[in-house]
Amino acid sequence: MRATVDSGATISPQKITLTEHSFWSAYCRPGEVQVACREGEVWITQEGDHRDIILRAGQRYGIEKRGLVIVQAIGSAKILVSDVLS
Repeated sequence: MRATVDSGATISPQKITLTEHSFWSAYCRPGEVQVACREGEVWITQEGDHRDIILRAGQRYGIEKRGLVIVQAIGSAKILVSDVLS
């Protein structure tokens, strides 16, 4: 699944189920999008950021960099993608 998030756009919360090694990606701006891991584990990488972010069930992360964001399942996982105000 790929989505484009424009500045000032409001994202309706998206509940996404990922199978092992599948991913969700989007072009995001910092401070506008958050990813919450509802089940399982996911790995997040952001364009221009060399860190690896791992989320486990119950954890969330606000996107910090402008550019492509990839959220990949480690095993199967469920995520909620929303704007930071949701």
